[in-house]
Order: sequence, then structure tokens, then C-alpha cells
Amino acid sequence: MLRKSFDIPEAELARAKRAADRANLSLNEYLRRAVVARNDGHDHASAMTELATDMRRQLDDFRSESAQSMAALLTTAKRLGELHQLMHADHQQLRQHLEANTAEQLAHMKTFLMDALPMALAMGTERTSTPSPGATDWPQPRQAPKARG
Repeated sequence: MLRKSFDIPEAELARAKRAADRANLSLNEYLRRAVVARNDGHDHASAMTELATDMRRQLDDFRSESAQSMAALLTTAKRLGELHQLMHADHQQLRQHLEANTAEQLAHMKTFLMDALPMALAMGTERTSTPSPGATDWPQPRQAPKARG
């Protein structure tokens, strides 16, 4: 059990007596309330200190998570940029390939037509029928075959 002994300086005791009279309380009640209020204040201060410590820890955790998320986003953005460059390079390479292939096909067609044209002209001059009046010496184009239905 606690021993009740208070060593309050006389000046403080006199101030407490005047404050108790103004509050219409006994000195004993006034001192008891002051002690309780002071203890409650310490309890609240301790609770607030714990809360502040917890909030600081949570804030540090949040900052750490935010930094990790930002690093992950930057890494993803970098990878997307690299992927975009690779896709652009592939597109350019495919385009060049298609242009070269088209040019090669056109060259083959030109060669084929250049080889086939003299034969077609030669075949056109060997006709036995007489051209109608006003007709040119050019061979007439062949009709496309009719679709079978």
C-alpha cells in the first residue's frame, strides 16, 4: 500500500487552497483531482507518444512501399520503351523485307513480260485471217474465261 505523504511547498499549498476555494472544493478534493488530471495527462501523453511512434512506423512503411512501387513502375516503363524500340525495329525490318520482295517480284514480272511480249507479237503477225478495215495491227486482248455456274 502506498504511504500518503506529500511534500508541497507552502507557497504552492497556499495557491492550491485559493484555487480550491474558487472552485468551491475542499483542498483534499482539489489536490486529488489535480493528481488524477496530471496522471491522466501522463497517460494521454504516453498514448499519444505510442500513437505517434506507430504513425511514424506506418509512414516509413508507406514510404518504403511507395519507393518500391515507383522503382517497379520505372523498370516497367523502361522495359516498355525497350519493347517499343524492338517492335519499331522489327517493323522497319519487315517493311524493308516486303519492299525488297515486292521489287524482286516486279522485276520477275517485268522479265517475264519482256520475254513473253515478243513471242506474243510474233504470234500476232502470223495470223492468217485478214483484218477488217480500220483495225490495227495490234493483237486483240484475250477474253477472260467465263465463270462456270
